[in-house]
Amino acid sequence: MSPSRPPSRPETGQAPPARIAYCDGSRLRRALLAAAEQVARDRDELDRINVFPVPDGDTGTNLALTLRSVAEAVGPLDRAPLHEVADAAARASLLGARGNSGMILSYFLLGFARHLGCRARAGAREVAEAVLASSRSLAEALEAPREGTILTVVREAATSGRNRVDEGQDLYDWLREMRGAARRSLDRTRDMLPSLREAGVVDAGAKGFVEMLEGVSTLVDLGPVPVATGVTGGEDAMAGSARMALATFDLSPAGPGAVTGTRAIEDEGRYCVQMTLEASDLPSSEALRRRLSSLGTSLIVVRSGDLARIHIHADEPGAVESSLASLGTLVATRVEDTRATGTGTAVRPGVVVTDSSADLPSSWVREKGVEVVPLRLIVGDETYLDGRDLESGEVLRLLLDPNAPQPTTSQPPAADFERAFRGVLESGADGYLGIFLSSAVSGTFAAARTAARAVGEGRGVLVDSRSGSLGLGLLVIRAVELLETGLPVPRVAEELERIRSRSNLLFTVDKIDWLLRSGRLGRGQAWIARLMGIIPVLQLDPAGNVVPRARVRGHEAAREEIFRALDEGLAGARRYRIGVVHAGVPDLAESLEREVRERYDPVETYCRPITAVLAAHAGPGAWGIAYQVES
Repeated sequence: MSPSRPPSRPETGQAPPARIAYCDGSRLRRALLAAAEQVARDRDELDRINVFPVPDGDTGTNLALTLRSVAEAVGPLDRAPLHEVADAAARASLLGARGNSGMILSYFLLGFARHLGCRARAGAREVAEAVLASSRSLAEALEAPREGTILTVVREAATSGRNRVDEGQDLYDWLREMRGAARRSLDRTRDMLPSLREAGVVDAGAKGFVEMLEGVSTLVDLGPVPVATGVTGGEDAMAGSARMALATFDLSPAGPGAVTGTRAIEDEGRYCVQMTLEASDLPSSEALRRRLSSLGTSLIVVRSGDLARIHIHADEPGAVESSLASLGTLVATRVEDTRATGTGTAVRPGVVVTDSSADLPSSWVREKGVEVVPLRLIVGDETYLDGRDLESGEVLRLLLDPNAPQPTTSQPPAADFERAFRGVLESGADGYLGIFLSSAVSGTFAAARTAARAVGEGRGVLVDSRSGSLGLGLLVIRAVELLETGLPVPRVAEELERIRSRSNLLFTVDKIDWLLRSGRLGRGQAWIARLMGIIPVLQLDPAGNVVPRARVRGHEAAREEIFRALDEGLAGARRYRIGVVHAGVPDLAESLEREVRERYDPVETYCRPITAVLAAHAGPGAWGIAYQVES
């Protein structure tokens, strides 16, 4: 809201002319960018004083990341009307909301946009009333609103600001009144909550809101104040500097000065769960709160159109996911351990990103914070996400039904990987480690490489597993173990490449029809195999291609051949893991796992159904054994 500078005050005693007579899209855009930049500058201090509801040291980071989503959305809208900028900011904040503070901000912006309606511009009274109405409704998003938090400061500031706006008052006076009232209200928060009083700090979320007002006020009082980024010129200087600052600010955790020793509320759930639910017939916010209220604390529900954003502190993230999954599609999920460290966000050298062909248990994936990008299945005219929309059992039933459309498969688009990589970096990790399905059998790795270039060089490392199923999954498991020891991402990648050369995946199928249908076997080969009663035993070559190891007659011969290969592969090995995978034959798989444990005594064994994409190629009755030699 850069002001039109007023002339000197007239001597007649009349009121001065309005400094900011109205707010339009351009002014709202610049105000949001200024607010985002100010919060980004003050992020470390906000993280340092974060003690409520849990002292996890991430309020500043969460609020800054939420505002970065807003800044990216409104940045290009330099000539858009007011309602378009407000709507863009609201939707971006909903999709990009992080933590309690980000969720509350998104609800505030959604309310503000709703109360403005379709105005191309608005006067002081209209803006003040929209802000006040939105502030009063903030408590509706929370299951148990608490005074002494951002809710108090926003409401008291908005009320004071609205009272200031009488006929003839302008937005400059309104903003000054809002800022003063917010500062006074913020000071009182330290006496309103025991945890704040014990730590001797104000509420971090409330201070974040005050910093937003400070950023806008600085813009109004001084005009654009570019940071040292080389961005200059005109009224877009602030916009340019804000985008640059937000794109590059450090996401490392709060430093040695972080507030410590403050105990979290005892009944707060351990995991901070944030999910975005999409459905054409979404329940109301109140219905969603009732549904989830027994599963955790600090519950916030923000709903807009066909999207709902949920934040909850829960001990069982899986229960939250299960409860929501039946209502629609979970388009985004993030689970963070609030007790990972006593002084702020846990330092992680990297986060693993993989694809759904890894055949890993979803509970383990959630616990370890692994990001999984789903492959695609196409059935008729519909496209489904592997492991989310379709499970392997459903695909196997389709394969056995001669009247059903037969599934085909596809790699994820590069955009899916780019979202995953950026999400990891925004979470506070130093980098990402991408481990994906063999490039020799799928374009998945190539799509991930394209996304990595878009995210930027040096942000992460990619590893071609040259395998699939649990051959890929075992590499992911080892990578997570090594990262948890603090080993940097490049060193972990080097170790995985060493391990990869001593590992393999061996598998066989019940019938060759599925390999023929998927294109993995030629018609001539299939005809001969059927004629001779031959079953292939397949493995991976050093480049990750699926190649025949042997052609045997009968399933028992196939079993003997695979164990013969295991004897060879594990000869002289000291530490190794083994995984058994299957397509609809769990009893056989369990007997294979028992035999593996008895014969080889591995460090760990796993027994998993293959994912839907792999089931479409291997067919019912297929099974395999992956081994990974680590020393």
